Amino acid sequence: YYYNLGTQQAKHFGSLKTGDKMVIVLPLSKQPEVDLPLHPNPKQIGLNTVANPAFNPSYPPGARVGLREAWGKWTDDDGNSGYNYKANASEEELLLVKIYGSRWRSAQCMPHDAIRYWGIVEDVRGDRVQNLRPWDLMHADWLIPGHYGGRIYAFETWFNRRYKGKWEQNPYCEVVTLRKEN
Repeated sequence: YYYNLGTQQAKHFGSLKTGDKMVIVLPLSKQPEVDLPLHPNPKQIGLNTVANPAFNPSYPPGARVGLREAWGKWTDDDGNSGYNYKANASEEELLLVKIYGSRWRSAQCMPHDAIRYWGIVEDVRGDRVQNLRPWDLMHADWLIPGHYGGRIYAFETWFNRRYKGKWEQNPYCEVVTLRKEN
C-alpha cells in the first residue's frame, strides 16, 4: 500500500514524531453522483454522517502504508550507493543535481526499499474539498491558529497547482488521517 506525497507533504511528515498525525487530501478519480457526506463506517463518526457505497477508500483504517516522495539515487567512486530525498535536500545537493545532470525521480516510481516513512491509516472519509474542517487543514500543515484565511488561500493555491485547477469544481476527495510509524 502506498500514497505519493508532494515535496512539502514529505517535509511535513518527516518533521512529525512517531505517533503524530497528518492528513492528506486526494481527489477521487471517480466522482460520486450523490451529494452526501461519505464515510465507510458512519458509526465511527456520529449520527449526522451517512455511509455511501459509492465511496470506496484506497485503503481501510488500520492499513500500513508507505509514503513515497521525490527521490534520487547516488553512487560514489567506491561503489557505495544510497538514496537522496528532495524534501530534505541541502542547497548543495540541489545544486549537484543540476550540475551533474541527474534528476529527481517521481514518487510514483520510488522503489520499495527507498521508502523511509510509513504510516497507519487512522481514518478515511470522503468530503468536498471546500468543506474540509480546520482540524484537517491544521494536520495537513495548512492551518496555523490565528492565520485561517491566508492558509486556506495557500491550500487552495497548492490544490489547484497539484490537481490542475479543480478547486472551483469542489470535487469529492479522500481525506486520510495517517499516524506516523517508525
